[in-house]
Amino acid sequence: MNARDALALPPTATHPPRMGAHALLMRARRAALARAWIFEALLVGALLGVGVVAHAWNLFNFPRYQGDEGVYVAAAWSVMHGNVFPYTYSYGHPPLGWAMIGVWCQLTGGFFTFGTAINSGRVFILFLDALASLFVYLTARKLTGNIWIALLAMALFSLSPLSINYQREVLLDNIATFWVMLALYLLVASESRMRYILGSALAFGLAFLSKETAVILLPVFIYGVWLVSSKFQRRYAVVLFCYLALALVSSYVLLALLKNELFPTGTLLGGTNPHVSMITTYLQQAGRGSNGGSFLEQWDAWRKDDGLLLLGGMVAIAGNLLVSRWQPRIRIVPLLPLIYLLFLARGGVTFAYYIIPLLPFLALNVAIFLYYALRFIIIWLPEHTRMPQRAGQWLSAPPWARRLASVPRARVLQAALLLVVVGILTVLAPYEARMNTKNLTANETGPQIQAMEWMSAHVPRSAMIIANHYNYVDMRTPGGIGAGNGAPFAHVEMYWVVATDPAVGTGIFHNDWNNVDYIMADSDLLTDAKNFNMTLILNALDHATLIKKFQNKLFWVAIYQVQHIGANDLTQPTIAEQISRPASATPAAQPTTATPHGGSGQGG
Repeated sequence: MNARDALALPPTATHPPRMGAHALLMRARRAALARAWIFEALLVGALLGVGVVAHAWNLFNFPRYQGDEGVYVAAAWSVMHGNVFPYTYSYGHPPLGWAMIGVWCQLTGGFFTFGTAINSGRVFILFLDALASLFVYLTARKLTGNIWIALLAMALFSLSPLSINYQREVLLDNIATFWVMLALYLLVASESRMRYILGSALAFGLAFLSKETAVILLPVFIYGVWLVSSKFQRRYAVVLFCYLALALVSSYVLLALLKNELFPTGTLLGGTNPHVSMITTYLQQAGRGSNGGSFLEQWDAWRKDDGLLLLGGMVAIAGNLLVSRWQPRIRIVPLLPLIYLLFLARGGVTFAYYIIPLLPFLALNVAIFLYYALRFIIIWLPEHTRMPQRAGQWLSAPPWARRLASVPRARVLQAALLLVVVGILTVLAPYEARMNTKNLTANETGPQIQAMEWMSAHVPRSAMIIANHYNYVDMRTPGGIGAGNGAPFAHVEMYWVVATDPAVGTGIFHNDWNNVDYIMADSDLLTDAKNFNMTLILNALDHATLIKKFQNKLFWVAIYQVQHIGANDLTQPTIAEQISRPASATPAAQPTTATPHGGSGQGG
């Protein structure tokens, strides 16, 4: 290359300029931020993985399949077949939650990809629980700016025995909790940005459409919007949040109104034609007494499972209410569990799984209160406390004390937080392991699965069967464990629906115990049949013979065969003949009349 060619090149090609000090500093800062982000991501990923493993370990064995799980999975299966609910839909809950379960099962290869239909639903809940844990971390990180406190909140939430127990189950409360935590994170991260407030409102509306009890938290969220918004945007932000959230909430009411099922039959707006009514359903649910479980009874049971989190959470709620006088941005954190606790303590029925929405709030309160308590001790107290010092006292202090005093208090706080969080997790690890022993080792679903498999091998497919709700999809759908390699059962009916829906009790069984062939009974079915005077089921049991029982130390399922009048003259087809005659697997037709109950087969 000659001189002329060199002169023709751009200056940077021959003499690259030296990078200035500012540019070097910015590059170093970016590299440090990248390293810090990677370090934080690794820590979060590791703890998230531990939580997922703890929830997934023994997931299909404990706890046992619950009736409500069967209801929601059956509803999800029904949605995939073009119906809102497998029986008369009486507006017990909004349908979004089980619609999400149905979509998940379709995306993962069907309802039996992971064994039983409820197993597939539990894997979906596991996925949502992991996301909820992540939002707990992000919320604590945003409110405190400290990674260790955020990790503590995440650990308290995801590893609690209460969480591992109840957050395994296919319950609408778990789906709604995921949406609530997303809404909370978007709210605290908004910093008055409208797109975040918009996202929070939409997430809260979806939480309501998953489980209607989320509406209890609406006043606190509205107040939270007021807190996080700048002064000149507050009114607009509150109006925007309320409009979007209530628009989604009202869509559920609009559904009932368009179907003329909002007002009760016999009222001015309800007309004279018999039909279900959303208002009637919710009045009945609101009027349920504490026979199904009182708040104090459930609180005592929760305390035995994880008393440390409950006690620490109560103390932290009170502490954070005090701290929020100086830190208004955290006020929403103690107010959320407080309003939910007031709802539970109102005097109505309280089921064991009602603790689910409270768990992330308790974990957040404990972690955030710990942060501000240490901040008060290390930073605020020394700066605002004047202690008389004798002349020369400081000069006579040991060298290590003078060096420690010269360290910025922010760095001391960070070190103290790290030590305290690591200490707490170290102490909690054996406690959590001991309290989770049953969750991680027990097998409670074994008798339930064995009973379905036995029915598949020994009972005619045309049999009229009353069973707990968790049997429904696996026995009525090809490929289910209860159907086996043959045709599904045409008539396996949920016992709550038999007792409460005339379309089934009268329309299918004609209110005659002699039309029942088999009853798959467990402790839940027998207890409810007695307590709620389910006449048809009780009469069938009075004329039934125990033919098979499956049990272990934790649970049992008994198979009863009803002895029909003139049973000695009955001849039933063999199993092979039944398998050769395919049975319909479609849901029961949805009639226009029903008598919804507090349970009504649509969960609690």
